Amino acid sequence: MNCVICNKSLNGEGDVVTLKEKGSEGINRASAERFDSITTVPGQQVHQNCRREYCRPSSIKRAKKSVLEETTSSRTRRSFTRKAEQCFSFKTDCFFCGTKVEFGSDSKRKRLGEAFSVTTIETKDTILRICSERNDEWSETIRARLMNVHDLPAADAIYHQTCNVNFRTNRQLPQLYETDELPAAKKRKVGRPQDEEKNQAFVKVAKFLEDNDDEQITVGDLVEKMKEYLNDTESEAYGRSHMKTKLLEYFGDEITITDINGKPNVVTFRTTATAILQEFHFREHQDDLDINEEQMNIIKTAAKLIKNDLKSIPTSSDSYPTITTDAESHVRYLPASLSTFLSLLTSEKNNALKVASIGQAIVQAARPRVVISPLQIGLAVQLHHNFASRFLIDTLHHHGFCSSYQDVQMFNQNAALGQGTDIPSFNGQFVQYAADNVDHNTRTLDGHNTFHGMGMIAVVTPGTKFSRNVARRKVTSEEISATGKVEIHPCGPRQVNVEIKYKDLALVRAEDPTANLDILWKTSLLFGNPRPSWTGMMQLVHQGRHQGKSSVMFLPMIDMNPSDVTCVSSTLHFVSEHAKQHSIANPIVTFDQPLWLKAFNIIQTEPANSDLRKIIVRLGAFHAEMSFLGSIGHLMAGSGLRELLELIYASNAVDHIMTGKAISRAVRAHLIVDAALNALLYSQALEVPVPHLTEEGGIVFL
Repeated sequence: MNCVICNKSLNGEGDVVTLKEKGSEGINRASAERFDSITTVPGQQVHQNCRREYCRPSSIKRAKKSVLEETTSSRTRRSFTRKAEQCFSFKTDCFFCGTKVEFGSDSKRKRLGEAFSVTTIETKDTILRICSERNDEWSETIRARLMNVHDLPAADAIYHQTCNVNFRTNRQLPQLYETDELPAAKKRKVGRPQDEEKNQAFVKVAKFLEDNDDEQITVGDLVEKMKEYLNDTESEAYGRSHMKTKLLEYFGDEITITDINGKPNVVTFRTTATAILQEFHFREHQDDLDINEEQMNIIKTAAKLIKNDLKSIPTSSDSYPTITTDAESHVRYLPASLSTFLSLLTSEKNNALKVASIGQAIVQAARPRVVISPLQIGLAVQLHHNFASRFLIDTLHHHGFCSSYQDVQMFNQNAALGQGTDIPSFNGQFVQYAADNVDHNTRTLDGHNTFHGMGMIAVVTPGTKFSRNVARRKVTSEEISATGKVEIHPCGPRQVNVEIKYKDLALVRAEDPTANLDILWKTSLLFGNPRPSWTGMMQLVHQGRHQGKSSVMFLPMIDMNPSDVTCVSSTLHFVSEHAKQHSIANPIVTFDQPLWLKAFNIIQTEPANSDLRKIIVRLGAFHAEMSFLGSIGHLMAGSGLRELLELIYASNAVDHIMTGKAISRAVRAHLIVDAALNALLYSQALEVPVPHLTEEGGIVFL
């Protein structure tokens, strides 16, 4: 038994359902709307997918449109056929081409093939079957001729052998037998007609629009896509106005062309919530659905409603979205339907961040070519900043949790190009420059592609903050190079005899209100309550307004040996120009000792009116502090200080503390040792016990 809709066996693939009264009426009603002849009765079996597709409103609408177009085309062909068939005769004319058969001595026609008479009744059925397979204009003409006669041999029908071969092999009518009665527009031209090429290209464009309805495609984009399809032909694509007209003719009320988010002539489908709910109610009224089918219909309808809402999310191809730390703002980015759906799925109370993260991942997956979700790009940028791992970012991207590594690179390039070297929101804050060696890829397998150059930063106090959208466009390496370009100022070795004179220091006696703070902090260990560290002590006694945390701005690097005098000279000139742009009269630059001496020599040899004379070079205290801490470790070697520090630090860390390499740990370690020793001394001098003091094996523990 076959399915009445697709005419295929019911024993093959696909689920089979038995129609009830309402299901049968639905198919019959759809058949009437389609101008079809399918009729069903209750108890009849059909394929489930065939019934759904046959009764779907959108499918019915397309079928009606196709029937109307075919009817119009058939009327045109029939009017032409009646005109051409007025003088046709089976006895004298070839029933394939309609031209008169001449049995003369035309050598050219003899070469093309002779004429034959029809001798079997089955010829008519064979030709009609081929007509159904070809389904073109020539086959329609032949079908119309054959339907007027019952027995071809009795009608003395004749035909050209060449026409017979061409028709059976799916070729066209031989040009030799084309009649002048055919209108010029109906004659076949050499090659594919341009109108047909345009029509086929337009059909591909329409298919492309249907497959990519989640994107914001403009009429101009469709014109460009049609140009791609017609690239290898002589035909030209439609213009924008004609493309808009053809789209409205093809889709009708299913699409709308309007401006969205600043984009003109955006083509979108009218898949409104009303249409989705109407389709859902239409399916629900089919009483032959089981509980699982009804459940799946509800889920599919909910998914369509949410996806329809996702299309309304405003997007911009000109800038990246604003990334904030407020979870509620990221939830508001989602459509209300999606956020409500996810809120009901998650069980936690304070689930705003999870709802926003999962929801934006769904938005990104539903519209990957149009939308860049804030949390997706924000997480990818943060991972790149902390780990710099392409494998990690791309792995999470493939799982849908963040943007791709390529998106991060584009974001960083646009951010660097947008900021440039200007200090953001600068309003006369204190600025101090610093320059030192910078290394990248110091260890490679072949020793190549390493970087050793001069790095520069600008420290702004108090720190500046700014928030602006990062432009989104394709950035070239030339643009980045031009933004961070540093002019190279050649400079030869300069020797200058520097005479440093120290003036006599005036002895000024003044009362220092903080003189006893050190003693207070050292004796605080004798108190029972926990006491702050030295840094905390300074914060407790400080009064007044604090300037706040400084901000560090990275400046361009110079790909030269930092010890080269030319590199140092170029650094000074860049700092001078940068300070001049921000109205800084006397820029301060901090170098370590070797670079400081070279920078000092360069400035001292400059003319008196040179801008470099305004620069104040400052010797960085980092190396001096490191040397001082290292000297303590050297002098205290073998005194038991190392063993004491190993009680709170690992052995390798103590090595760096004793040499002064780990400055932060060394400062804290020496302060702790100093405080412990002073507490024991004050305890014995004042005869005050130290709280929580225990002694085990000759070792005192606090």
